[in-house]
Amino acid sequence: MMMKSKSFILLIVCFAFGCKSEYSPHDLAFLSSGAIKAIGKVSDNYEEDDFKYYLGNSLLKEGKFERGQKIGTWEYHLDSGLYTIDWKIYHRNDDSLSVSVPSLWKYYEAKDRLFLADVTPDISTDKKKLFAAINHDLSGETYSLEEMAGIYYAQTSEIFDINDKDGYRLDTEDRSYYFMKFDAVLEEEKYVIFSFSFVEDHYYYEISLIHDADQKQIKEVLFFDIIYGTFINNSRILSPFKEIEVNKIAFPTSI
Repeated sequence: MMMKSKSFILLIVCFAFGCKSEYSPHDLAFLSSGAIKAIGKVSDNYEEDDFKYYLGNSLLKEGKFERGQKIGTWEYHLDSGLYTIDWKIYHRNDDSLSVSVPSLWKYYEAKDRLFLADVTPDISTDKKKLFAAINHDLSGETYSLEEMAGIYYAQTSEIFDINDKDGYRLDTEDRSYYFMKFDAVLEEEKYVIFSFSFVEDHYYYEISLIHDADQKQIKEVLFFDIIYGTFINNSRILSPFKEIEVNKIAFPTSI
């Protein structure tokens, strides 16, 4: 299966203090739902200030951006309900990573991670519910992105019982990515797992979210909102303004 999503500026209305744009960005959380319309200000290919997103005539989400990263309070109007999420930007001191995540998540210092956060700090002592970003130097190694994604799947399958899985290869003019999601069980508790990976400058990057299996729709939406708002070495890892090609991948039948 192959799907394509193109981003075109449809209408630009300039005001004295900037331009409001109406465009159709790609949003991987809603790629199968139809074209998304967004209204807001775009500067140097980054969303700025107030934005609203629509699916058809229905408001999907709204909030504020700062240079392509969500800040403050956002509202999500989804089939599964209305959600209000506050966002906060974290910067590593060495500028290797800047990421916008829900402000309730608890950040931890971790030498072996670019970023690590407990996603349920106030309601759970389950330290398996985490958001993490890692990198791995591939210098001197011959692993491809596909092989590294396969290693992640194999390692995940060793820890969790995988009940359902879905995966896609994403291609833009700049680079390729792998996105995988799993419905999983560990010690009789159900989880949803999202993984997004790519290779850049001989480094393999893996961004993942492990969460409880309830309300999966909002969690997938938040995961991709985080991806779009992640910068590595001051470069946005995925832009909603660029054409993207999406192909479903096959998982190995055994590992």
